[in-house]
Amino acid sequence: MTDHRFVVGLRLDDPAAPAEIAWHRRTALRAESAGFDFVLIDDAYAGGGHGVGLDPVMLAARIAAATSRIGVIAAATTTFAEPLVISSGLATLDHLSDGRAGWLVITSPTAAQAELHGAGTRPEAELWEEAGEVVDVVGRLWDSWEDDAVIRDVSTGRYLDRRRLHRVGYAGSAFSIEGPSITPRPPQGHPVVAVRADSGGDGVIAQADVIIIDVDPAAPIHTITRRVDEVVARSGRRRHLIRVLGELPAGGAEGVDRLAGSGALDGVILPVDGEPARRDSALPPRATLRERFGLARPANRYATGRSAAP
Repeated sequence: MTDHRFVVGLRLDDPAAPAEIAWHRRTALRAESAGFDFVLIDDAYAGGGHGVGLDPVMLAARIAAATSRIGVIAAATTTFAEPLVISSGLATLDHLSDGRAGWLVITSPTAAQAELHGAGTRPEAELWEEAGEVVDVVGRLWDSWEDDAVIRDVSTGRYLDRRRLHRVGYAGSAFSIEGPSITPRPPQGHPVVAVRADSGGDGVIAQADVIIIDVDPAAPIHTITRRVDEVVARSGRRRHLIRVLGELPAGGAEGVDRLAGSGALDGVILPVDGEPARRDSALPPRATLRERFGLARPANRYATGRSAAP
């Protein structure tokens, strides 16, 4: 049994409205009013999708601006986007939303996706190995600004304490990053990092805050518990440090109460089945997405604890 709230998210994936901003905004607002903890914005190509849709991070920014409490998790591929672009985009989303942002880590393995970027396809294992490097570097970029690096000292005309900005100095097999980032550290320290267990590589799963598994809501609880145990073992971390969510199929909302009472999962993700049903548990008034998941705010790996500069 977990000692934090059972969270419920809504996946915004209506095939009939893939490029309609108004539909996404309206549905997110209804989900917020209904007490959902977060919305998940997937990539149009993910899972062999139709390939018509809006950029998830940009769409998430629009939703974050229209809402005030609900978390917003957006997919971003590590295959064709530079770590600095991912880092600054998600940090900006976290600032815009006052700490309600999350990142669903995905790759782009299909020939159609590669063709859009004028590239050839690569083995999925290679893409996920690279994704693990990207997640590591993105976290370093988020930490490259200490929390109090922005000082805004009018008397001296200084905006930044440069001692609190840090080089990343990363050189890997696919890229190198000097840093620091161009964006101040996110309000959450790190936006919530999520990945689907069935597609994610071990390097990403070992770093993710949230791991998503497919769940049949009618399955025996011991079967679900065994699957959760497998995922936790694969992460190489203690159970209390990660959250495992079950992604339910259409019509799966009827099984939420049973799953919540079992203690097997930390939460669920529902598809859009018409109007988001109102939850019995009201959404807390103001909280970061990490707080909704019961996750601690990460310490900055570069912080030294010195006092602020004069």
